[in-house]
Amino acid sequence: MKPMPGTLYISTTWSLLALTLSVAALCSTPALAGVNDILRHDNRTIPAATKELIEQTQRRYNIKGLSVALVHQQEVVWAEGFGYADVARKIPASPETIYRAGSLAKLFTATAVMQLEDQVEIDIDQPVFAYLPGFSTRSRFNETAQPITVRSMLTHHSGLPTDLSKGMWTNEPFTRVAHRLGDEYTSFPPDLVYSYSNVGYTLLGHMVEEVSGQGFQAYMDTNILGPLGMKHTAFVLPPELEPLLASGYKKNKSMPLLPIRDLPAMSLYSNVLDLSHFLMMHMGKGTFKGNKVLSSTSVGEMLEIQNADIPLDMNVRVGLGWFIEDNTIPGAGTVVRHGGTTVMFNSEMIMLPEQQLGIVIMTNTSDSRQVISRLAEEILKSVMQPDSGAGQLAEQPLMVQPKDEFVPVDSAGKYATELGMIAMHPDDEKMCACIIDKKLDLVSLPGSWFGLNRDSINMLPPEYQVFGDLQFATRSIAGRDVMIARRDGEIALLGEKVNPEFVPLDWEARIGKYEILNPDAGFPFQDLEIWHVKGMLGISYRLPLLSNNTVRVPIQHISENEAVILGLGRTRGDTLHVFHDDNGEERIRYSGYIARKLPY
Repeated sequence: MKPMPGTLYISTTWSLLALTLSVAALCSTPALAGVNDILRHDNRTIPAATKELIEQTQRRYNIKGLSVALVHQQEVVWAEGFGYADVARKIPASPETIYRAGSLAKLFTATAVMQLEDQVEIDIDQPVFAYLPGFSTRSRFNETAQPITVRSMLTHHSGLPTDLSKGMWTNEPFTRVAHRLGDEYTSFPPDLVYSYSNVGYTLLGHMVEEVSGQGFQAYMDTNILGPLGMKHTAFVLPPELEPLLASGYKKNKSMPLLPIRDLPAMSLYSNVLDLSHFLMMHMGKGTFKGNKVLSSTSVGEMLEIQNADIPLDMNVRVGLGWFIEDNTIPGAGTVVRHGGTTVMFNSEMIMLPEQQLGIVIMTNTSDSRQVISRLAEEILKSVMQPDSGAGQLAEQPLMVQPKDEFVPVDSAGKYATELGMIAMHPDDEKMCACIIDKKLDLVSLPGSWFGLNRDSINMLPPEYQVFGDLQFATRSIAGRDVMIARRDGEIALLGEKVNPEFVPLDWEARIGKYEILNPDAGFPFQDLEIWHVKGMLGISYRLPLLSNNTVRVPIQHISENEAVILGLGRTRGDTLHVFHDDNGEERIRYSGYIARKLPY
């Protein structure tokens, strides 16, 4: 039988490399060695190949400074710095160097919430508005649907938007987010799909303030950082710690730090030694050096998969704060992890509960998150398997491996995905990859899967060659037609089928370029545009401090004054709202930004 040809139209977002260059260095390894016999208090016991791999990785990816700490049971068994905390002043990176830890802040916020549950101050299965009276948001969904609970916020299943972008990189108090959400819509019903939300964790931090009667930072200092002996950790860096802070680098240039509004979600300053104490507390079932921070029950619940019964989460397993994997590091058993990314800084923290082993890596260089994630895995592997040495950083995606038991659906149509818009046309012999403006062949594979033929893959630019390794399928999951991707037998959700509709005159009149009227100083939100291509509305914009790429996402009007970003997951489901200002001029609000259409 002749392979069924197809056509695929692709426009991408900055998240492409985050998908295709995901973490993992997986290979066959010998039986697990006894960790106690490997680790000593002498750096010479760390395999030389491991240090060599770190140095090679640092040079290859131009990472200016890197610090690492390895934890076994209740001890830091190895900590070292590589490169420079400050290149111009030749200050070397060390275990004491402080970095921005980004979203590792969420783990501390989750810990604070669980502390309050230990004290019976809250019940995480209760609606969040029971503890945060000022919180409200609009919804397009059934009013009888289940409410947003504290647990759903902890697991990124609240349905809240990923971000309230306006004000994120300012000194605005994070407690204003709850009020600002009154004008925003939820993106999804609760517990429909995993959708990462900084907004959710910012609200959790606000809830900690309300329930405890203390300011967020004061609560964290007294109840978590203090008992853990984390003297070089803060959510807002005090002047006395500033000399230890690494300079941040983007494209070989040092840049000034932007303020961060969402302290509970993404503002944490720390070093690898302090963060090691946090790992020890979890490995110690809530206790660190005699100080009880959490109950063993709460620690166990944080490390327990919370979303196993949500079909659309096929490749994601979350605990309370933590992400959870199974044997993604060979022989390790359960792998518990979280990472953090802010402008110029990246971090990764992994814990292997069954091995009582953990690692923290922090860098002061942008675009290094995926690299250090793989590096952390390789270091752990080399410690557990010393005879295998430290291998190369393989570029394989990190995904759970479920069986493809979902119902195939007709592949024809358009899908709003993490790779942008993908349009499948099984009756066409070609496909157009709009991200690179090339026509490529799409051929069928067994089981209703599709892939690119070899000639087409060879036509891809080097940075997109890995895209050719992906295979695609369309399936029906939880009553929704979705597109999934496969690589080496591992499967991930990409996005949901969308149906182009007639564009009404009021939205057709809004097609064009827009000016942001309430920009944030220091963090440009640029080139906002509403466009219409082949029956599909969409918006595009640029965030140059985060990426050079243009974000292009499809939208669908749901009323004369509202449209939503199509797809499932992070940043999807967000609403564009049209309103008129005091002068009667039409304005568009998106993620807190207000814009006006520019004249042609």
